[in-house]
Amino acid sequence: TPKPSSAASDVYKRQMVRTASPPELWYLCMVYVAYVLNRMADPSLGHIQPIHRATGNTGDISAITTFQWMEPVYFRNEVQSFPDSTELFGYFVGISEGVGNGMTYRIWNPSTNKVLDRSSVRTAWDHQSANRSADPDSLLGMISRSCEIPH
Repeated sequence: TPKPSSAASDVYKRQMVRTASPPELWYLCMVYVAYVLNRMADPSLGHIQPIHRATGNTGDISAITTFQWMEPVYFRNEVQSFPDSTELFGYFVGISEGVGNGMTYRIWNPSTNKVLDRSSVRTAWDHQSANRSADPDSLLGMISRSCEIPH
């Protein structure tokens, strides 16, 4: 059975490669992977979330089911106003903790190379496409495979 730190490292590396993430985003990717792993039931803890074990509070998984690492998104540009476009293109790079509401996300704007905290975010992917959660390379799929116990 891999150690949790080993599983996190493996998932982090696969996420960076799978999404061709810029190397300067390595820290944000690792924080995101840790955030997700801490909110998933862990068999070694009796199927309790590590965040619950550490704090006594059940971790909310709502934010991790909305977007995937480096998913292309549109976010509200708080500088521009009507009649100009109020949305800019960026990439989802995590969940903002302690900023805004529980559904505030970290968005990387490649045009400015800045990370912003935004709650008005929508996917840039076509909703008509196949179910994204069925993607075997999704973060949750990779985490599940990394944490599997060999028989």
